[in-house]
Amino acid sequence: MSEQYKLVVSGAEATLSAQEPWGVIRGLETFSQLIYFSSGHARVNVTFIKDYPRFSFRGLMLDTARHYIPVRYLKRTLDAMSYNKLNVFHWHMVDDQSFPYESKVFPKLSIKGAYSANQIYTHADIRQLIDYAADRAIRIVPEFDSPGHTRSWGLGYPELLTNCSADYYPFGAVNPLSKYTYQFMTKFWREIADLFPDSTVHVGGDEINYKCWLKLQYIRDFMITNNMTLDNYDFLTLDGDKLQGYYLKHLIDVMPKERKKIAWEEAFNAAKHWNISTDELIINVWKGGDYEWQYTMENIVRQGYKAILSAPWYLNYISYGRDWTKYYTQDPHTFLNYASGNDISRENVIGGQVCMWMEFIDESNLEPTLWPRASSPAEKLWSSAEMTDWKKAEARFEHHRCRMSRRGIKTQPNSGPGSCRGTMKIKPPYEAAQQYFN
Repeated sequence: MSEQYKLVVSGAEATLSAQEPWGVIRGLETFSQLIYFSSGHARVNVTFIKDYPRFSFRGLMLDTARHYIPVRYLKRTLDAMSYNKLNVFHWHMVDDQSFPYESKVFPKLSIKGAYSANQIYTHADIRQLIDYAADRAIRIVPEFDSPGHTRSWGLGYPELLTNCSADYYPFGAVNPLSKYTYQFMTKFWREIADLFPDSTVHVGGDEINYKCWLKLQYIRDFMITNNMTLDNYDFLTLDGDKLQGYYLKHLIDVMPKERKKIAWEEAFNAAKHWNISTDELIINVWKGGDYEWQYTMENIVRQGYKAILSAPWYLNYISYGRDWTKYYTQDPHTFLNYASGNDISRENVIGGQVCMWMEFIDESNLEPTLWPRASSPAEKLWSSAEMTDWKKAEARFEHHRCRMSRRGIKTQPNSGPGSCRGTMKIKPPYEAAQQYFN
């Protein structure tokens, strides 16, 4: 996906050139943002722009398991992503709370796991969204998290999970020792690979509660036999990371080989116990708030893995006032200013993504919670590393917020009191791009 383009406006003529359609779409978006109105006329100044993104992975993650989001609102999110030159929709489709994906291989997943029969994403819905996203130069990367966050899976297929007979819930994470687990995952991930054309999938791997695994004698015996311990064989020193690594290694082995795998950062600790190669796994860093993530990124990249940063861009954490500014000060390459040695490759940091977890968000408040706050990391991920001063960006962001509002996106004020004047509407650039390529 080459998004590079060149835009030249000279006199009454504008010329846009690019190597691939993705670059044309990005250039048309830029052209639309150059338009201003003066004396009742639309105008564009004489301009020369040669532009390309700094990072190839610039994502937005939405969680549609805590609250089901109708397809029409997902399309609006894709529209807004294109206005901000984000190019990856990371779709966290299912979780403990619900399983809204309609699997044709394992139909009871959604029959038992979805909130209702009307809150399911069918294959037709997904193909429609994939095409809609592609017209906007956006990839869709699906996530089906395991071995944790899988309670909804167990509603239809309880034999998939570990039966720990806990008082709070009878089932734990996916059973890592069952042959059925890997037979199930082989068929399930084959279905996902056949439906989603992108070269990458997200396998999750975060927040596993090891207590359920470690209380079962047959699992404890397996771990002791296979040296999955720390210092001794005491209950508290059995190493859950090593067992997760065992699961992750066997999961990757049965998944379609043509797909790259992304996993949350817990998978990094698990992967190193089983020699999961740097070609097999991309690590998504999500812990550490505004600063602690830098140590994790350094460790991951130093070991040769590719990394994606999410930690400082959790937009579901809201606060009163101008919070987009703290997102603007974050950069996936910051840790390189402090790291030493020659074994760190800048190229292993492939980008970052905004995350929107949806415990308290549905279609009624999704857009104004996301926009224009997500525009801040979007600009950071596209632009040069020298773009660090949020004060210089403030007026531009206010103008962009009003532009998105005029295009129909429900945005919140980002810089305090003010007004978006006028009702001028401009055709979104992807429509022009589609006509051009047709």
